[in-house]
Amino acid sequence: IVEETDNVDYFLYKFNISNKNKKRIKNIDNFYKKKISSKIFNEKNMNKYFYYYGREATLDILNFRLIKSNKTDQSLIELVKYYENKEALIMPINADYLMKKYEIPEGKLIGEKLKKIEEEWVENDFKISDQEVDSIVKN
Repeated sequence: IVEETDNVDYFLYKFNISNKNKKRIKNIDNFYKKKISSKIFNEKNMNKYFYYYGREATLDILNFRLIKSNKTDQSLIELVKYYENKEALIMPINADYLMKKYEIPEGKLIGEKLKKIEEEWVENDFKISDQEVDSIVKN
């Protein structure tokens, strides 16, 4: 993996690795198969990754980047420290809120609205106004 060969699957097959660590290694492999630039390693982008994949996956990605780096990148070290202690992000809007405030019945529609709200919340750096929620729910 560190040698940048495409033998991750063979490596996982050949060596006796726990399922948990297999998942971690595949996560790192999948992340780095995308075209990654140094611009992705900032707090805003990593917050999105942290939200969707969690602390362990985020730290794995950052630590792997540090290991592969030819120089000490202080900004990456700061990000590692930041995510070691960061609490999980929880979307402030949930199905109960939408059902009570907007009288939306339980079902597929509420799931679709929640998904759109979540996307907007994540894209807006984990902030969303009541007006934005109103707009999403009413459209």
